[in-house]
Amino acid sequence: MTTKLLTLSLLIGGMMFSGNAGDYTISCKQPADACPSYDGSISFGYDSDYIWRGMQFADESIWGDINYTFGDLTVGIWVLKALPGDARFGDEVDLYASYALPSFLGFDAEVGYTNYRIDQINGVSQNDSHEFYLALSREVAPLNATVAYSFAHDITLETTYQELTLNRTIPLAGLDLDLTSGIGYWSGQAFSGQSGASHTFSVLSTTFDVNCQLSLTPYVGYTNSLPGGPSHPNAMGGRFSQGGGSAGDQFYGGVSASWAF
Repeated sequence: MTTKLLTLSLLIGGMMFSGNAGDYTISCKQPADACPSYDGSISFGYDSDYIWRGMQFADESIWGDINYTFGDLTVGIWVLKALPGDARFGDEVDLYASYALPSFLGFDAEVGYTNYRIDQINGVSQNDSHEFYLALSREVAPLNATVAYSFAHDITLETTYQELTLNRTIPLAGLDLDLTSGIGYWSGQAFSGQSGASHTFSVLSTTFDVNCQLSLTPYVGYTNSLPGGPSHPNAMGGRFSQGGGSAGDQFYGGVSASWAF
């Protein structure tokens, strides 16, 4: 489930990086004009908890992603594995594609498709599901922020997810901190016909450029399930985050590494 959430690009997560830190001079950001343009990237990550759109499906997890952009079209594959000891969630493999549309009335637009492949959740075998989405974003100068809206519909599960987010970059002590906050809304068959605002969340991250191709991104996040929101039988506790039938909240975090090519 591509976390490639938060515009997938946060997509957030962690990674195991081996090497002697003393071998590198790490700057927070490389000058934009100092690096060539790359069309592909390979990423790996570690997450303290696998949380997707407000729902926790597993504890500690590792993941990998490879994608390539051909003009306005991006295609990729994302793989996640829950670490040993957590048998509730099987391996996940997502195949995805997105296409950037022309700007309209000041909005950047993107359409995309994801094929979710999960072998089992809580011991129950899962079928592939197919999701299509539309994402809109626009800079709001007075707020020095970017507002984004996404609408995703899974034609297999007949379930819809909508999300509204606000993103700001905050300079602090020589770092550029990226803060994204939002609210999610679920409806459809996967929630037994229930619908409603399900959770709020915030994610804070920063990126360290080792060089023009290698970057490291640690992050911390917080999600809170909203009272009266729809419940999902496959989420831990049968509900968003770890609410267990009432409003719950959870902190989580991770780190990722990305190599551009």
